[in-house]
Amino acid sequence: MSETNEHSRLFLPSKSSPSTSTTEVTISWSNLHVETRNSSSSCWSSISSSCFRRHKKKQEKSRILLQDVSGTARTGQILAVMGTSGAGKTTLMNALSGHYGDNLLVPSGNVYLNGFPTTDTERRKSGHIGYVEQQEYFIDTVSLEEHLIFQAMLRLPSEWTDDERRSRVKNTIAQLHLNKCMKNTINQLSGGEKKRLALASVFLTEPSVLLIDEPTSGLDSYLAMHIMGTIHSMAIEQRKTVIVVIHQPTSSMFDLCDIIFLLVKGGRQAFYGTKDEALEFFIKQCHLSSSSIDGFIEQLAAPPNRNADDDTKIQTQVAEKYASSEQALALKETVEHQLTLGNNTVLTDRMKLFKNPTFGRQVKWLLWRSFVSDTRNSVRTTFVVFRTVVLACIFGIIYFQLCDSGHFIQNVNAVNFTVVALTVNTSAYVILSTMPINNKIGIRENHRGMFSILTYYVSVVVHDFPMLIIFPLLVNSIIYWMSDMDNTWSHYLAFIAVGILVSNTAAAYGQFFASFSSTIEGAISASVPILQIFTILSGFFLSLTHIPAALRVLQYISPHYYAYTTFMILEWKTGSLTHQLNCSRSENYLESTSHVSSYNYSRLDFCTRILRHSSVNINSQHLAFNILMLALLFVASNMATQNDQEHHTLQLNYSSETLTKGLNCEFQKGDIVCASHQKSGTTWCQQIVHQLRSKGDMNFTDINKVVPFIDSAFDLGIDLKSDQAELFAPPRAFKTHFSWEWIPKTLSKSNELNARYLYITRDPHDAACSSYEYFSDVIFSSDEISPSKFVEIWSTPLHPHPVRKVGPISHIASWYRAAQLYPENILFLFYEDVQADLAGAVRKIGNFVGLNDREDFEERIKIATDQSSFSFMKKYNNLYNKECSPIKKHYRFINKDRTNKGVMGRGRQFFGYETSKKLDGIIQTHFNKEFGNHIDTYADFCNLVKTNLTLNLFRPCNGNDENK
Repeated sequence: MSETNEHSRLFLPSKSSPSTSTTEVTISWSNLHVETRNSSSSCWSSISSSCFRRHKKKQEKSRILLQDVSGTARTGQILAVMGTSGAGKTTLMNALSGHYGDNLLVPSGNVYLNGFPTTDTERRKSGHIGYVEQQEYFIDTVSLEEHLIFQAMLRLPSEWTDDERRSRVKNTIAQLHLNKCMKNTINQLSGGEKKRLALASVFLTEPSVLLIDEPTSGLDSYLAMHIMGTIHSMAIEQRKTVIVVIHQPTSSMFDLCDIIFLLVKGGRQAFYGTKDEALEFFIKQCHLSSSSIDGFIEQLAAPPNRNADDDTKIQTQVAEKYASSEQALALKETVEHQLTLGNNTVLTDRMKLFKNPTFGRQVKWLLWRSFVSDTRNSVRTTFVVFRTVVLACIFGIIYFQLCDSGHFIQNVNAVNFTVVALTVNTSAYVILSTMPINNKIGIRENHRGMFSILTYYVSVVVHDFPMLIIFPLLVNSIIYWMSDMDNTWSHYLAFIAVGILVSNTAAAYGQFFASFSSTIEGAISASVPILQIFTILSGFFLSLTHIPAALRVLQYISPHYYAYTTFMILEWKTGSLTHQLNCSRSENYLESTSHVSSYNYSRLDFCTRILRHSSVNINSQHLAFNILMLALLFVASNMATQNDQEHHTLQLNYSSETLTKGLNCEFQKGDIVCASHQKSGTTWCQQIVHQLRSKGDMNFTDINKVVPFIDSAFDLGIDLKSDQAELFAPPRAFKTHFSWEWIPKTLSKSNELNARYLYITRDPHDAACSSYEYFSDVIFSSDEISPSKFVEIWSTPLHPHPVRKVGPISHIASWYRAAQLYPENILFLFYEDVQADLAGAVRKIGNFVGLNDREDFEERIKIATDQSSFSFMKKYNNLYNKECSPIKKHYRFINKDRTNKGVMGRGRQFFGYETSKKLDGIIQTHFNKEFGNHIDTYADFCNLVKTNLTLNLFRPCNGNDENK
């Protein structure tokens, strides 16, 4: 306890730096459920596997990681998460912090801060939660102090000065007893010091809630207890809410914990409560025998024995006993009580304090860390220079003072190829030897909001550029002058300039290859065969005319090909080297001169002409083309590395397997389908239909299970084909973003459509505005994707599945044409008209879906109108959005106040004049493509619809049609 007191004295508020937050926050979670499907860690492989997964006969089954777990952690307490390996402890921490892998799904559950429901993005961006992950990644060649300075410069509030940030770093180092090793590089730190450094990185921002995943793993008992003492001091003296995962706790560690949260295999909750309550529960209710808590944990965590089913049976019995226990009931009442006290002011105030750093500041400090790291990283500095200079000297000796002889042409070509191979391979492998781990760190720091993906790659390119100039300058100069090439300054400068361009292009390829793998070994293994193929296609080993036509395209993406042919042109185009050849009339380079006439050459000029004839594209006209292609490959490789991740994260997280399941949905007679493009009113129609059908029911667990979203139903565990009859009461209702071409069209025996479809459309400016605000809240930050760039992506979406490649205007056009063909089955709605006359729209929908024959039809109309209004949604903002938003993490978007639901015409104001003008042009182009040159705007389209659709179009009684 003396050690704890020592820490307590150290954890005092800093007097030399401002405080970020002293707010006390309670974190709670209710019915949290997480499941996953196996997928590749690479984003490229995940795309390809998802595209072809539907061709597999056996579908991969979902694996449950957490099953409806609940809990709460209060200020000044330590909640210890315990359980067997694979029980879901880390998954729980990821869920609470808002950090998920791309393959994780959250079908249900809520996480609250002070009783206020939060999204994953809000928890990540608010700064209230600090998450120390199980495996923290560091750049080993920076010192402990430098690492914390970098974190402080990009994570602390924007109004802090740099001096205040440095002062905060010094105080944190002192608080965590890191003074003695603050100047040591991270690769020199012990395991315990690295654990405390991870704590210091999080503690810098003074979060109210600390999530710490296995802080004692890999440490001896003394260091483990020392770390736990530090954490205990944080909770008591700094009034933090602490949740810590402990894998193999000792009795002394238990004494520092206030609440026990136990998980067993399958992600099931086996207990929540105090140590005394745990002893009573395990002994009296579970009939287990032990004298201490850790003894019960060991029994539940015992490795599988000869009868592994018994272990699983015990864990299942304990989980079931807890589910019906008084502790579980008391926990449920506690969480529900906290919801009545919910207040989001603490969340919003904190989010205002923590803003993303400016682009310039992000680049500045990323470059600072990179250059500081390079000063101690021999792989990128002295080793590379020494190795390459030595190799250049060796090759210079080999090719020293090439003499005039019959082998001169072969030797000069060999020098050119050697320079190309040395430049490309060294530049690519220097990047490959560091980029995978740097990318892993960069992605994690990007998730923490420190910088954008764009900023990261800009800093990488700028940082590598000096090295990629100095390296080819040294190497190429040594080989050039020692081999006695064309000794003119103009030729030398051109030779060096091309070498620098080749070096940068090869480095860009290295960055591209590094994005395929998270390990250095994997990146190099993937790049070696590709670079070998490019080497063969350079033209040095093989005449390109002998390459099969199907493979010839590969030479046009080979940096070796363009580099080698460019050097060849520089050497031979002027003929200056050819004049050095001692080609006399009497000297022959063939066994017989009889072959010379077959080339139509005279013996006099045979040496010169056969040289030009045998070389690869030795034509000065190709020089500019080759240089242009090298530059394009440099730009394209860098853009592919950065933009592919950017575009991939923009896609709604539907796997191709899920979409294919939705396409196989079979509609029955009388089914109702609500459809629209994204952010155009689909969920609004979904709510209206459900309220009409259920007569005002608001007691659903999730609206996407009573009115399924067929695009993602498979991810929610709903088999639309086999289980739908048992799941939903008639008339069944569905929601979709499919265009008409892709919507399932189940026909009756009389060859008529079974389902009735409600299609709602919206002013594209407003839809684009809502889409941008949604994406910028849940996927990217506004400094990563500008509004101007977003409207391009929004209008021409990218997705591996063709069903998601339909743009908004094409989507609208497909449903308009369908409404003309099937007027009895499709009701066309305008978002603006529904808002102008909601009661009229609800009545029209009720009539259309066949509910007007019900005796309580008028009552249903009134209830549905009241409970589908925006005033109702805003009144129950948290509950409504939580229940009505789709379940996947990309959709957990609650803060509708920001998107101003129901406000029309704000798209132009939001985007501003230039972007609105750009969007006008995009909309006009797509409308012209779909309907001809007479339809330029959304207003023109509205008039077209109202002219051609009569019975199956809703017209408001009190709306103003001309204001669209």
